Amino acid sequence: MINEKDPKHQQTKKKLKTIGKICLIAGICCIIYGIITFPEGFMLFFVGMPLTFVGSSMTMFAFQGEVARYSANEVTPVAKDVVNYMVDGTQDSIKTVARSISEGINGSNPKNMIKCRHCNAENDDDAKFCDTCGKPIVNHKVCSQCQAKNELEATYCNKCGTRFYN
Repeated sequence: MINEKDPKHQQTKKKLKTIGKICLIAGICCIIYGIITFPEGFMLFFVGMPLTFVGSSMTMFAFQGEVARYSANEVTPVAKDVVNYMVDGTQDSIKTVARSISEGINGSNPKNMIKCRHCNAENDDDAKFCDTCGKPIVNHKVCSQCQAKNELEATYCNKCGTRFYN
């Protein structure tokens, strides 16, 4: 980062601001005079175009630091408020997720739970109906050949070997 206190930097900025303004004003004057004195002075129009471009570019570079600082001062408080608002609203959720992760890592699940096949909500393993959607909870598959109960994830019946097609 360039040190703002550097005298050469300050001199360069001052020169850019001065020369840029002079070129910009001279370019605009040439353009206006070229249009007013058409067709005799129309060549000044073509001289004024590059002068205007050079002057505006020099001025833009000279004021770039001030514009950037002003923008940062305007945006930073708003961004800070947005982040604080979002964090404040999610603290409880983050704590719940962190607690669930630690329970999962430690293997401490206070109750055996079963997921509802319809809405994926967790319910007690002895529940007959889902607490969330109210649909019946099925925690086993019944084989169509031998009527044996099997785990939901089973691909084959553990009694007769019949394949389950879901």
